[in-house]
Amino acid sequence: MTKSCRGLIDDTITIGIGGEAGQGVTRSGSLLGRAFTRSGLYAFGNIDYPSLIRGGHNYYTLRVAARKVRGFNDRYDLLLALNKDTIVRHMAEMAPKGGLVYDSSLEVDEDSMVGLQLFPIPMGEIIKTIGGPSIMQNIVGLGAITCLLGGDLAVLESTIADEFRGRQRVVEMNIEATRQGWEAVREHENSFECHVDMGERAKRLWLTGNEAVALGCLAAGCNFFAAYPMTPASPVLHWLASHDEASGMVVVQPESEIAAVGMALGASYAGAKAMTATSGGGFSLMVESLSLAAMTETPIVIMLAQRPGPSTGMATYSAQGDALFAIAAGHGEFPRVVLAPGDVEECYSFTVEAFNLAERFQIPVILLTDKTVVESHETAESLDPHPDSIYERLDEWEGGEYQRYQLTESGVSPMVVPGTKNALVLANSNEHTERGFTTTDPKLVTSMADKRFRKSPYIDEAVEKLQPVKVYGSAKAEITLVGWGSTKGPALESMHQLEEKGHSARFIQVRALEPFPSQIGELLEGAWVLVETNRTGLLGRLIKLYAGKTPAKTVLRYDGRPLTPLEIEAGALEVAP
Repeated sequence: MTKSCRGLIDDTITIGIGGEAGQGVTRSGSLLGRAFTRSGLYAFGNIDYPSLIRGGHNYYTLRVAARKVRGFNDRYDLLLALNKDTIVRHMAEMAPKGGLVYDSSLEVDEDSMVGLQLFPIPMGEIIKTIGGPSIMQNIVGLGAITCLLGGDLAVLESTIADEFRGRQRVVEMNIEATRQGWEAVREHENSFECHVDMGERAKRLWLTGNEAVALGCLAAGCNFFAAYPMTPASPVLHWLASHDEASGMVVVQPESEIAAVGMALGASYAGAKAMTATSGGGFSLMVESLSLAAMTETPIVIMLAQRPGPSTGMATYSAQGDALFAIAAGHGEFPRVVLAPGDVEECYSFTVEAFNLAERFQIPVILLTDKTVVESHETAESLDPHPDSIYERLDEWEGGEYQRYQLTESGVSPMVVPGTKNALVLANSNEHTERGFTTTDPKLVTSMADKRFRKSPYIDEAVEKLQPVKVYGSAKAEITLVGWGSTKGPALESMHQLEEKGHSARFIQVRALEPFPSQIGELLEGAWVLVETNRTGLLGRLIKLYAGKTPAKTVLRYDGRPLTPLEIEAGALEVAP
């Protein structure tokens, strides 16, 4: 059994890695999480960093257990400090009897750390001996952490070898650094009170939400992606660009978000499955083109990865402040879908479904994520590489005169690629006739508006099959938590904690914000707790609008950081019977 250094949650280990930008904090956490995943455990990792290339304070929080973990706690069992600032900032967050690994050259007031287990290591000297750059001190620390927790050194070494594959000298130096870090604390491996019991080695995945979205693009058959870099959505662009030769996808970084969405729409009109990704400010620039997609009935998928606003806000932090914006953005009325994945598996599957919905109904589909979902690492069991029902367009036309906007019972008109034999394809951003010519005729204008909205019941039916509301736990539970997006993880973790304290709980996850699930009102009988990372409880406002229900308690966090299970637990206990 995994043993924590604290009594709050005794089946998980929380590890912190801190330093300044440029010290390899994110890579350290990712490597360690992947190694634990390969060892048969589950892990969840989150990076906190300012918008700086060098300096500042970065820290990675990694939680490990023999069971699925979906969020992190606010007490560290073991902290790897790559500089003194990390010790100063996080000392108050250490668990009783927790361990501190640090470079022995740092001037540390050991007398102020009563109750902690200290593991000073000559990291800098070790790296000099190896002949590597100073940044490799993080790898020395990973070796020490793995030893203290009872981890598998061979798995960590193979993980490092895979990370730096193709650079043999780099691999050799990093593995030597790992071994020396291990040896530096080996005499303490049985005395440190926290440890993890390795499971059977497993072929699970360790990835971020952004990587899952990128993989979902490939699985859905996306062959054109255009985006202008904007945190936290940029890694989708980076990943797809680094794999464009293997995938055959056209990946473009144009001069702006306006250009990106315009290129994606143009590619879609020309027959490609197209997507773009951005954050709030970039999405603001894309809104005019969102309406263009609606009027021309051109399929497009847009990932909106939320961060705190207004304006630039905090570029590298997380929030859920754009829900109503995503639902209502654009001039005029038109159908759309807004999906809100809550973990890496849903990032993957919802990306695939976003393309299917966009292509099937010729509408814009918004994948509404946030920094916590897309930049956190998580252990996943598997992702289906060949999902069912990948929707494809017509590749020929034999139906007489082609009318791009033909009035149909379903509202969905035939869509072929320009250049298709026997079909003259016209697209028009003005209101138009069935063939695509501009019109202001009152009857035609009304007919076209009605045609676009005749899709709505079919869209509702299709979204319903995706489980727009998912319930975890018993309907008879004492406490009901309600949330969306990145609150899924900490809410499910808080259920685990509440149950350990004798309170039954359930979590209702809203996974589609548009069309809004009609069944939500039936599920909210009695007192319930709303959990969101925004100031005004946007999901709560939607529930009030569509179902007339209000929460007994709101747990809202809006400082850019994710909610923790303990915060949700504390709020839930206020309404517990």
